[in-house]
Amino acid sequence: MNCWKKRFIICIFSFCACFNNTVAIGASSQDNDIQKLHVIENNILASERLFGFIDQEGRIICPPMFYHAWEFHNGLARVQPTSSEKYGFIDTTGAYVVLPELADAADFSEGLAAVKSDANGLYGYINTDVEMVIPPKYSRAFKFINGRSRVNIDGVTAYIDKSGNE
Repeated sequence: MNCWKKRFIICIFSFCACFNNTVAIGASSQDNDIQKLHVIENNILASERLFGFIDQEGRIICPPMFYHAWEFHNGLARVQPTSSEKYGFIDTTGAYVVLPELADAADFSEGLAAVKSDANGLYGYINTDVEMVIPPKYSRAFKFINGRSRVNIDGVTAYIDKSGNE
C-alpha cells in the first residue's frame, strides 16, 4: 500500500493528523466553517479547538465535542470533555466505555491503561473490559511494553508485570 496515497474529504474539521485503527481524530474551527481537508492515508485529524473522530471514509463517528482526544489503542481512545477536567474512554463507535470520571489516565497499551483513583490519588490499571486489574497503589504508572511497566511506589521505581507482580 502506498503510504502517501492522498484523498480529499469535505467535513467540519479544520486540521488533520494520523489514522490509527481505521479511526482518526478531527477538530472543528471556532467559526464552524466547512473545510476541505487533505488527508494522508493512515493519518489522524487534530486541532487546537474541539476534537471529534472520523473513519477512513470520512464519515463522522463522533462530532467535535472533546477538549482533548488521543489516538485509539486496543480499540479505545482517551478523551477529555470540554466541561470537565476528568478523563474517559470511548470505543470506535464514539460511545463511552468509561465515563469521564477519571482524575488522570494514560492510553491503553498491551490491553491495560494506567488510571488515577480519586479515592486515594494513586494509579492502578484497568483492562479493556474496564475492570481494575491492578489496584491503585502507585504514585506514577506508565504504559506496558513487552509485558512490563515502570511504576513508582513510595519514591522507589519498580517494574511490574500485567498481574502487578514486581
